[in-house]
Amino acid sequence: IQMAIKLEEKDNFVKITKEEIKERLLSSGMEENLAEKLSSVRIFGSRAGESSARLIWLIPRSGLWETSKDILEVWMSIRAHFYNREEWSKEDKVLYSYALKNREVVFSNWGNNLYGPLTNHHYPEETGGLALACHLLGGKRPEIVIGDLRHKKEPGFFKLAEVLNAELLATAFNKKWVQSQMEHGYLGATQFMQIADNLFQWKSVNRGIIPESIWEEMKEIYIEDKYGLNILDWFMHINPFAFQQMLSTFLEAIRKEFWKPNTATREELVRAFASSVVQFGDNLGPYTGGNQGFHRFVESQLKAIGDKQLFASYVSRVTSE
Repeated sequence: IQMAIKLEEKDNFVKITKEEIKERLLSSGMEENLAEKLSSVRIFGSRAGESSARLIWLIPRSGLWETSKDILEVWMSIRAHFYNREEWSKEDKVLYSYALKNREVVFSNWGNNLYGPLTNHHYPEETGGLALACHLLGGKRPEIVIGDLRHKKEPGFFKLAEVLNAELLATAFNKKWVQSQMEHGYLGATQFMQIADNLFQWKSVNRGIIPESIWEEMKEIYIEDKYGLNILDWFMHINPFAFQQMLSTFLEAIRKEFWKPNTATREELVRAFASSVVQFGDNLGPYTGGNQGFHRFVESQLKAIGDKQLFASYVSRVTSE
């Protein structure tokens, strides 16, 4: 970083950014020598000895947060520690916010054939969390670019939306993949559940990703059995709580206004979720456990539907858990 800053080049953005940060630090009243040192800091992360940004635990527990600013607050409390020759793991949220201003791209690698940006929840946590911080602190949503390094001889760079669509077509929207996961019983059901969860996590950190059509396709395949695989009976026999959590993910996406389906779809999902709770009990998963806002939403939807028996049975079952 220090070598790059010293290069006398017209478009030396490392140097340009360093000078911009220095000006902000001086304007805040910092003395010259310290502003000079801190303005070149580029390495930020968790405090020494820690790693996770913890968003994979926060985001699904969606009753604990209301807006993306709440997610940012947790991110900043963990990731705003800087490292340089003089300081090691020192927290400075102001300096971190200066370093993230006007960022145009957030880059991440994909070098694994087993998991990717859709199927690994650490991508929305880490890559998505950083992009969210750049957006909210800098006022501009950066482009998320994925470096596909799975094939060493043919690496490529793709926008996040392209990668997620490719993964969906290869996995969650692929009939053969769905069938193969069903052969693995309980674990296969958790894979379906996890993809729905990861879609929710991506949408939580980047409202510009995951269009309505993706939620609709997930609903058609896993709730309405688009491929004729008797997937509902399979869920009920193999892992009814995975099915229930997938439904709760869809409903929480609606409550958070990540997805705005038509009335018929909303009623279909509410009925399916409430019926699952009545039959099997509340799985107390991350979206439902302790989330009073979620349960109030479901109850209000059941009232609007006018199914008094299902409403009474649902309330009785939830309050008895």
